[in-house]
Amino acid sequence: MITLRGILHFGSPKDREAVFSGMRRFSAATRYAYLCLLEGRGDGEILKELSSLRWEWEGNGLLLRIHLGNRQWIRTEIMRKVRRERYPWNLLPARLAWAGATEEWFPYTATPRPKEGKVYVFISLEEDLAAISITRDRGVIGVDLAAFPHHLAGAEASPGGHLIALEAIPPTGMAG
Repeated sequence: MITLRGILHFGSPKDREAVFSGMRRFSAATRYAYLCLLEGRGDGEILKELSSLRWEWEGNGLLLRIHLGNRQWIRTEIMRKVRRERYPWNLLPARLAWAGATEEWFPYTATPRPKEGKVYVFISLEEDLAAISITRDRGVIGVDLAAFPHHLAGAEASPGGHLIALEAIPPTGMAG
């Protein structure tokens, strides 16, 4: 799971105030919905009607569309300094463009949070990992965690299956 952070950049003070107002309403509605759920009233559906954030391409840029309720939306840029070339923030627009072209969408969450007069957005998405391949080309290592609390056991075997080394680490050796 990758979580990215950026600052929302609003086109006008009116848009900024609308987002802050929406966040206050969403926060109050969330507390109300959870209270109703705890009381067993079943009013949890209110959460589905509230704030949603969605990426949209506009021109050559990627904007975050924020639903304010009553069929009103604002679109805002996300400001983010990219420190490294291979930083995950660079991958997000590429993955969204690929998803739009191939219709192979991926789940993500975008959560706005106010802090010191600014609105930060936290975007979480699953990381694309290379497929795992398990081979014994270079041998194997085994770890026995069930030996705890007496010790932690480990063994190393060659590609042919011959034992190379055994080790037992006492609990005192695992601290710090």
